[in-house]
Amino acid sequence: MSKKNDRRNVVKTICDVSPYEFEYPLKKLKEKIEEWINEHGEDAYLNWDPHRQEAYDPSPSPIFYLTKLCLETDAEYELRIKTEKERNEAQHRRDIEELGRLKKKLGVE
Repeated sequence: MSKKNDRRNVVKTICDVSPYEFEYPLKKLKEKIEEWINEHGEDAYLNWDPHRQEAYDPSPSPIFYLTKLCLETDAEYELRIKTEKERNEAQHRRDIEELGRLKKKLGVE
């Protein structure tokens, strides 16, 4: 399978959007949303995180994220393939060790 056909969709965060950015008249909000659509496309969406907490912040601070579903970049694809290969090899080694342990325990050659 070729590299382009094996890529996965990943959610990319475009920017943070403070809840305070919604404290405007609806006409201004509509203009802002249209600006985001023109800049990032109609398939971008707002993802709400009510529990986000910054370092040294005593309480959660809700925030929106403007996000978009995109195909993996070359670097992300290569890292995912490398990680999957390492994970599979490690699992294979553990399986071989377990098989040896069980053979020894059961007295099987």
